[in-house]
Amino acid sequence: MPVPTWQIVQELEVNAAGVINEGFIGVYVINIGAAAGTFNGQNLPAGVAKNFPFTGRPYPNTPYNATGTNFLITIFK
Repeated sequence: MPVPTWQIVQELEVNAAGVINEGFIGVYVINIGAAAGTFNGQNLPAGVAKNFPFTGRPYPNTPYNATGTNFLITIFK
């Protein structure tokens, strides 16, 4: 069985609120700041990472709020 290939579309460092537009197939986010933020409606404490892996379907619009902290977001498409 072949191993799927992934192409990194974008890597962002953000410190404000925003949205990742629908259609991506995976995303990895780490809070590299000193305060908590939110990603996809979930609390993301400082120093914590979350992975949203390939599920077989594209993800919908995904909001984040890194106001007062910094997120490093890697989007796969």
